[in-house]
Amino acid sequence: MSLIGALNVAQTALAVNSAALQVTGNNVANAGNANYSREVADITSDPDQQLGPGVYVGTGVDLSGVQRQVDESLNSSLNSAMSDNQAATVNEQWSGQIQTVFNALGSQNLDTDMSSFMSSWSTLANDPQDTAQRQVVLQAGQTVASDFNNLSTQLGTIQNNIGQQLNSVVGDANQLASQIAQLNTQISGTRRGVTIA
Repeated sequence: MSLIGALNVAQTALAVNSAALQVTGNNVANAGNANYSREVADITSDPDQQLGPGVYVGTGVDLSGVQRQVDESLNSSLNSAMSDNQAATVNEQWSGQIQTVFNALGSQNLDTDMSSFMSSWSTLANDPQDTAQRQVVLQAGQTVASDFNNLSTQLGTIQNNIGQQLNSVVGDANQLASQIAQLNTQISGTRRGVTIA
C-alpha cells in the first residue's frame, strides 16, 4: 500500500470516528430527555485489498449507519396496549350511545312498556268482555310498537354513523399507506444516489 493509500485509510478512520464521537455527544446531550432513545454508530470494515497471492491489506473502516437502541418487545407491548385502549374507547363510545337509545336505567323504556303490555293482556284474560281493558291492551300494544319503531330508527342512525366513521378511518389509512409508499420510494432512490422528487 502506498503512502497516499495509508493516509486515505487514516483520513477515513478519523472521519468515521469523528462521526461516532458526534453520536456519543448527542447521546450525552439527550441523557435527561425521556423521549430520546440512545443511538449507536455502526462501524464496519471496508473490504481488504489483495496485494498478491495470500497477501491482503486492510483499507479502513466505514460508517454504515446510526441505529437507535430501542426495546422491540417494549415497543410491541406499548403499541398493543395503545391499540387495545383505542378499541376500548371506541367500544365505550358506541355502547354508551346504544345504552342511551334503550334507556335501560330510565323509568320509561321498552322493558317497562313490555311489562305493561303483558300485564294488560293478563288482566284482559281474566275478563275478556271488558271493552275498557281491550282499549288498554290496544294502547299498550301501540306504545310497544312505537318503542320498537323508535329503537329501529335510532339504532339505524347509529349504524349509519359507524359506517361513516369506518369509511373515514379507512380513507385516512389508505392515504397514510400511500404517503408511506411514496416515502419508501424516495428513500430507496436516495440510497441508490438518485433523488426522486
